[in-house]
Amino acid sequence: NKLKGLFNEKNIYTVNFSTEISLNYKKLDFGSRFNAMENILNRNGFDGIKNLAIHYWKHAFAYNQDHISHVFDEDTQIGICGDSFSIGKVDGAIISSNKVYQKLLSSNSLEG
Repeated sequence: NKLKGLFNEKNIYTVNFSTEISLNYKKLDFGSRFNAMENILNRNGFDGIKNLAIHYWKHAFAYNQDHISHVFDEDTQIGICGDSFSIGKVDGAIISSNKVYQKLLSSNSLEG
C-alpha cells in the first residue's frame, strides 16, 4: 500500500481469501479463525507477520460493471488487477483480483 501513495510508514499487504475459505473461517470463533488464517498464511510464504488484522468485506462484490476487470496473459501466466479496473474502489479491486485468481486456477488445471 505504501507504493500506492497511502500514508503508511511501513509496507502493508492485503491478502484476499477465496469465498469458500472465508465462509468456513467466519464460522469459527475469533481465536480459532485468527490462528487458522495465520497458519495458512505462514504455509504460503507469509511468515513472520506483524500486526495481522482480519477484516471481511460484507458487501464487496458489485456485479454490474462496464469496464475491463483485469488483464491476464495466458503465455506468461501473469495477471494485472486492482482498484483501477472493473467498477473502481475496493469493489473493483476485489472483483479484479478474483477474476485473475480464477484465470490462474483454470489455466493451471488445464496443464495438470
